Amino acid sequence: RPEDDAITFNGLWSVYPYFASGTIIGSDRERGLFVWSLDLPSSACDGDANNDNTVDVNDVSYVLFRLGSSGSPGAVDGDANLDGVVDVNDISYVLFRLGPCA
Repeated sequence: RPEDDAITFNGLWSVYPYFASGTIIGSDRERGLFVWSLDLPSSACDGDANNDNTVDVNDVSYVLFRLGSSGSPGAVDGDANLDGVVDVNDISYVLFRLGPCA
């Protein structure tokens, strides 16, 4: 801050998101340790890219439309096999699972 030359810090100092349980921990220099356990909705079944409870041509189209996209594994829309890249492997992943979800 210019008025008193104090150094401030906003944000997490460190984050560890690699627990098998899905738990994420992070620490802040001013407030200590934070622990998050996320309860995210999952797809009704593997390959159901559009979450309509059926793996069909619409899921294949969903993946094809996003072909070439990339990013963090598990965070790329259309990345059916969760490797961080939407490619022919994702199309194969969906095609192999065609049919109604159990």
